[in-house]
Amino acid sequence: MSIFHPDAFQGHSVLKRGTSRSAYFEGWYLKHISADARMRFAFIPGIFVGKTESHAFIQILDGSTANHEYIRFPLQHFRAERKEFRVRLEHNQFFLHGMSLDIKGQKFKIQGELNFLDPVRFPVTWTSPGIMGPFAYTPMMQCYHGLVSLNHSLEGALSINGRTVDFTGGKGYIEKDWGRSFPSAYIWMQSNHFKQEASLFASVANIPWVTGSFRGFIAALLLDGKLLRFATYTGATLREVRVSSKQVWITMEDRKYRLEVEAHRSGGAVLMAPYEKTMLERVSETMTASLHYRLSERKGGRILQEDASKIAALEVQGLLEQIAEVVS
Repeated sequence: MSIFHPDAFQGHSVLKRGTSRSAYFEGWYLKHISADARMRFAFIPGIFVGKTESHAFIQILDGSTANHEYIRFPLQHFRAERKEFRVRLEHNQFFLHGMSLDIKGQKFKIQGELNFLDPVRFPVTWTSPGIMGPFAYTPMMQCYHGLVSLNHSLEGALSINGRTVDFTGGKGYIEKDWGRSFPSAYIWMQSNHFKQEASLFASVANIPWVTGSFRGFIAALLLDGKLLRFATYTGATLREVRVSSKQVWITMEDRKYRLEVEAHRSGGAVLMAPYEKTMLERVSETMTASLHYRLSERKGGRILQEDASKIAALEVQGLLEQIAEVVS
């Protein structure tokens, strides 16, 4: 595993063997929103390697209509670099500064190229190599996470089922996951479409550990070029996690700041995701959720920033009682 290049492909040894006793997956999530926000597409290239089943894939989500498709490829058609995010699947390429597509699926036929301008990368240091912090050094975790680009501008167009869609002037975002399986319960939300220049990612999950499991959390808030992070490993505290059929509330704080997030759920698509021995159609994701956050001083409560977005991605999945208070 290349700890100091979390955005690059981590599974070269597994890919070489072509099989794995305990399942291995790795995938990148690339989100694209057009300038008028009418077109919302996510592309997820990756691999799944199990004991009896192995393949590469590209998963497509049309966030405006919830139409989606999971396209399989032979594992040997997957190529990736060791020290940078650069993935190739047949005639499709994905990398930090753009992507080139030639997809011929049952539901989607997509061709074209997009450039990603000025990607904002998550910092990597010896003490904190990415959003996982020191947990990146922990072997055999169920799931690792990486933030590749918190925000970037889009340039170019795609032909989607014969229709030309111009993404120039829009915004993009890239993250990734790798490991054995998605958590048994988790909440994930992200948006970089606020009134002010900001990008917010937040997640709470049930994390298996030596002594059982614990409720882990990570959040990254980018405000005018300044990055604030809240996480288990930073000494921050998770004060509240509540979930209803319509909303999600999360509150976390550290020595300086208090971050309150409220998300409003909306209908979405049920996507394929890794669970132990196979890929299952199990994860409900929407790209039409709304999200509101408030950043304030922990002492005194003075509000430093408050903003809202109607263009947010949201997943609320699994045995939620493990990580949240479930309310009606």
